[in-house]
Amino acid sequence: PDSFRHLLDGVYGKRFIAYLESRGFHDAQDVADRYDLFYCLVGDFAWRLIFPVTANDGSLVGWTGRDIRDDAKLRYRASDWLGKDVLLSFDRDPVNTVMVVEGPLDALKIDYYGRQFGINAVATMGTAVTDGQRMLLADIAKATRTYIIFDAGAEAQSLRLADEVGARWLSLPSGIKDPGEMDQKTVTGFLQTIVK
Repeated sequence: PDSFRHLLDGVYGKRFIAYLESRGFHDAQDVADRYDLFYCLVGDFAWRLIFPVTANDGSLVGWTGRDIRDDAKLRYRASDWLGKDVLLSFDRDPVNTVMVVEGPLDALKIDYYGRQFGINAVATMGTAVTDGQRMLLADIAKATRTYIIFDAGAEAQSLRLADEVGARWLSLPSGIKDPGEMDQKTVTGFLQTIVK
């Protein structure tokens, strides 16, 4: 939509860059550029960081947006036509290891810092995983080492999903509730232990 702007464009983009920095991204401008992130200031997606959702061929199938305001009543909102049977993934070279997480910021954090280790991330965009998503994850798990790592409190859902799709289950480092809250040092150390 015309109301979407790239994070590196315009004066308001700096506020969204600052949000990414506050979430532990040491080079938020590189993140915005590498992942083609957008922002919106008006309408249903006002004050949301926009994550494009693409199909395997790279075509845009929709987007999801995360409200950056502290008092947001609804943190995430997806485009109306974005189906439930999709995964948020980032187009990159084939990898050996895939981490399956809940949210877009979790996936962004794992993917950005994991690329140096050959790790990619995908997000289910919640713990209510659909049959279509399970089929996609089972295909991923056949081709790569696949780990399920949901937020603290969703261990039962992530264990069950790992069993259903033939993936491995991982718990978060001690004291961490959400993959997206890890700082660069923590996430890098955590990912290093996985590839060893």
